[in-house]
Amino acid sequence: MKHTIIAGPCVIESAELLDTVAAELVRINSRLGTDIIFKASFDKANRTSVSSFRGPGLERGMQMLADIKSRYGLRILTDIHESWQAQPVAEVADVLQIPAFLCRQTDQDGADGEHKESPVPERRRHALPCRESARRRGHRGVAH
Repeated sequence: MKHTIIAGPCVIESAELLDTVAAELVRINSRLGTDIIFKASFDKANRTSVSSFRGPGLERGMQMLADIKSRYGLRILTDIHESWQAQPVAEVADVLQIPAFLCRQTDQDGADGEHKESPVPERRRHALPCRESARRRGHRGVAH
């Protein structure tokens, strides 16, 4: 059975960091034969200080992740913070993640369920309410 590993920097800090991490993940993948999904956030909206670095934002961040996907052949996972972000993010990302603090918002979960793979709630204790609310509304992309 092939194992899936989700790894990458917490937030997109620079193109150089993304390249360094992606190259290492490709090296690990070739050695171990795993399925690696590259994860990085374009916006860390849940910072404890308003002055903390949040990332490059949606447009620039998704371009940087698209570059990683193209250059290294890695699948991409990133999180979204607003339901309207699901569509533009799904144009690049293979997997969308709902941050734990947003996981119970049904609009968010429903938007995720319409794009690509099932949403990946950050914390499993929130997974059931997300899946159940989306399933009741008939979203097919949500894991049951």
